[in-house]
Amino acid sequence: MPDYKERMHPIAVALDRTQRNETTTGIAVEIWHKLEKELASQPKAVLDCFIQKKKMAFSAAHFLANMMDHRFLGQNLSAAEQSEAYEYLDVINKNFLLILMSHCGKSRPFQPYLYTNALRSQHPITWWKSVKIEKDKYFD
Repeated sequence: MPDYKERMHPIAVALDRTQRNETTTGIAVEIWHKLEKELASQPKAVLDCFIQKKKMAFSAAHFLANMMDHRFLGQNLSAAEQSEAYEYLDVINKNFLLILMSHCGKSRPFQPYLYTNALRSQHPITWWKSVKIEKDKYFD
């Protein structure tokens, strides 16, 4: 059985990474997913507590931010989390739903070069500002 320090180490690392100035909401979701995997070997009570806290901490808006981030595209989200984000976006603006689906599928109007390793370090806001979308085709 791991001692207290071993059990707390992944939690401390995740907390530190989450609190960094450059951590976006999309990154925070990734950090929590990684932490969940790291805690998988812990006693069931620890994992159950973590899952409860995760449900309190994250909402559809957080999952949507992760899906909108060109580095993640929601790839580590569960089907239920992705669905929750799509449903949330559908309520906000149905037109953006089409854009997000194209983005996560890396298809038109998003060019393949936008998803290369060279652009992984690009901040999501800068990345989105560089994308040219013909409004006539996607917005009513």
